[in-house]
Amino acid sequence: MDTTKLLRYYEERFDLMSHPGWKTLLEDAKEYRDAVADITTISSGEELQERKGQLKALDWLLTMHEVWEKAYEDLVNEDTK
Repeated sequence: MDTTKLLRYYEERFDLMSHPGWKTLLEDAKEYRDAVADITTISSGEELQERKGQLKALDWLLTMHEVWEKAYEDLVNEDTK
């Protein structure tokens, strides 16, 4: 993907994250992550693996903005060199 398309990709994601619904989604995801992170109710190894997968997906969602922001900054800095 060329730099212009990649910059547009990130800018579209930042636009998505500027909507009020995004903030609400993250609040819900944080609450759900807290519930999933409680391992005291796990009764099997299979359930533990399922929880790990859920946590990975939630962590991805919750850190998306920071990761994309860093990648965008790196791309802009690389493009100006």
